[in-house]
Amino acid sequence: MFHRFLLKGIDLLGFLKSFWFYIVGLVLIWVLVYIQRSYEFVRVPEGLTSMAPALEANKFYRFTQLGKVQELGYNDIVFIRFNRSSRTESYFSRVVGLEGDVIALKEGRLIRNGVQVDEPYLSEPASSSALAEWKKVTMFPISVPKGCVFLLNDERTSPEDSRKLGPIDVRMVCAYMRK
Repeated sequence: MFHRFLLKGIDLLGFLKSFWFYIVGLVLIWVLVYIQRSYEFVRVPEGLTSMAPALEANKFYRFTQLGKVQELGYNDIVFIRFNRSSRTESYFSRVVGLEGDVIALKEGRLIRNGVQVDEPYLSEPASSSALAEWKKVTMFPISVPKGCVFLLNDERTSPEDSRKLGPIDVRMVCAYMRK
């Protein structure tokens, strides 16, 4: 009897239609907020060749925002930002070492925990002089500290990676992409 009193004079069909419209709208807003909080859409800057051919210049890529250190894995491509002086610098690089790993380079080859790693994603040097330079790349073993990752560019003649910057604190990683 009470429910008859509440519904008296109300267009039930119109109410349900508008209620459904609001529910769909709220779900759509929730999905958009989830996507915005979970992903970062990043444009690779013009002239960036350090991660070619995995990342092409002037294209947008969807990166997953990092929630936990455990989310990162070998071969993930990461997007990192550094605040240097008065400007922010952005880098893209590949995870080749996780905390506790021992990383070395010998004649251009990656050695992780004493085992040579197959790297099919590497870009070939453009010239024979670049190839000769690439094969000279040697780095003594370094242990990746807790809370850090070791990053290398696919274009090994580009030194803006952990060879120059050292192991990177995972708090510097903005987002990652599985490749």
